[in-house]
Amino acid sequence: VVAYLCRWTHCGQECGMHVMGDRIRLTRHIQRWHSSHVALGQKQVPCRWGGCEKVMKRENVVRHIIVTHLKVKWCCSVCRIRLSRDDASARHFERVKSCRHGVATVERG
Repeated sequence: VVAYLCRWTHCGQECGMHVMGDRIRLTRHIQRWHSSHVALGQKQVPCRWGGCEKVMKRENVVRHIIVTHLKVKWCCSVCRIRLSRDDASARHFERVKSCRHGVATVERG
C-alpha cells in the first residue's frame, strides 16, 4: 500500500497528512479528520480533494478519491486488462471463465 499526501481542502488549506491509499485506511482518515466537512446529515456532498468539488453520494467519496485522484487501477494477471475499480475487477473474475483463477494486481497512478 502506498502513502499519499492528503489533499482534502478546507478553507483554502490542504490537509497535508500522509494517508494510505487503500479504501479502509482512507475512509478512517476522512472520518477522523474531515468528517465535519463531509456533512453527515446530507446524502449528497462535494469532494474536497484538491478543490475538486464534484458532488456525489457521501458513501462514494472515498471510492471517487481512489479512482479519480489517486489513479489506482486493478490489472488482471491473466488477460492484463486494466480496470478502474475493485468491484469491477471482482466482476471480471466472476464473468470471464479464462480469468477465474487470476488475481488482481494494484497499479498506482
